[in-house]
Amino acid sequence: MAQKDIDNVHISTWMNSSKQSIKGKYVILDFWATWCGPCIKGLIETNEIAKSYKDKILFLAISEEEIKPVKEFLSRRSFNQNFVLDSLGSTFKHFDVKGIPEVLMINPAGEVVWRGHSSNLDEKLINKFLNGELSTKTPETIPTVSKKALVAKEPAPSIDKNAQFVFNLYDKDTLYQGISELRVVDKKVFFRLRDCYLKNALLYVTNVNLTGITFSVPDSTLLKRIGLIFKSNTMTYPESREIIIKGLESYFNLNIVQKPLTKDIFLLEIDKPSKLEANATILNAKAVSNNAQKGSSAGYATIGGKQYFVGIGLTLKALSMHLSSFTPFKFSTVIDSSQKYDFEVPVESIIELTETLKNKYGIDLKPSKQDFEHYYISSK
Repeated sequence: MAQKDIDNVHISTWMNSSKQSIKGKYVILDFWATWCGPCIKGLIETNEIAKSYKDKILFLAISEEEIKPVKEFLSRRSFNQNFVLDSLGSTFKHFDVKGIPEVLMINPAGEVVWRGHSSNLDEKLINKFLNGELSTKTPETIPTVSKKALVAKEPAPSIDKNAQFVFNLYDKDTLYQGISELRVVDKKVFFRLRDCYLKNALLYVTNVNLTGITFSVPDSTLLKRIGLIFKSNTMTYPESREIIIKGLESYFNLNIVQKPLTKDIFLLEIDKPSKLEANATILNAKAVSNNAQKGSSAGYATIGGKQYFVGIGLTLKALSMHLSSFTPFKFSTVIDSSQKYDFEVPVESIIELTETLKNKYGIDLKPSKQDFEHYYISSK
């Protein structure tokens, strides 16, 4: 008998539910990791969908991590998905999962009928899945790129030859919308942007909300869709960012200049340490494994109809950096503690954000000023 796709789903541990058969069922398989912000955002946003369809679909969130970090993650929040581990990574390898989050839909016949990003999971797609409207011939939502695109132009000569730095150019019809991924593990950097406008790539890479940016570039250039992959086993993330910026500058014939600019900011200060200790879950370093779980994750999530920033394993300095990235405001802190916390704060208004930080976490926001490096980008 020919092997089916479902036969290649290997589960070593069931984390939050009892072991059960996965064959002959509608299965949604969500590849994720505790360090992946977009993954966690997807899990939070599909949590209610998993609850609504739990009698019809088996939702599996699969990770190739060790037990301890996943157990620690699940202790912080209740999920309706079944969390499972693939300790050898066999499932990841068989389905050629190169980036996460990634989702497979497997029908009762054991066939993969859809593959894509967790942000695309909605009731319309799920009903198509249950009604048999998806088939093995349904095109995958992950864009494919010809090898020619990978060598369209050489990066700048100054780029470190030990680092992999590749641009993939996609057309405008691909289905990924600005999906990004960043991993920094033991000085190994993996950075990926999938199908986003050049303008958004520049905003992301330059940390514009931490700095600032002024464009003098035609829209025809800024609205080009690109994909970017960067890998290095030797450099820090700040060093890697500089190389990525230089590569974008060279590849698209840009001038990118930095100049200092004084801006208004909010300074994070601890007003009530007891509230912070009580309401922001403190990570136990001993419960963190020796690989990717030493990192942290952050992302948007819609909770109760509101936009929230969810940060896991963040120092206060990292919190200020992420809030600057996820809101229109600038944040900073002089607190240089290595203690890590989990945060969940609304970001639709600065008033709600301020009140939640103060009342729930005992953190005050003090108006201040700070010098930032402002980017000026123009065409050559």
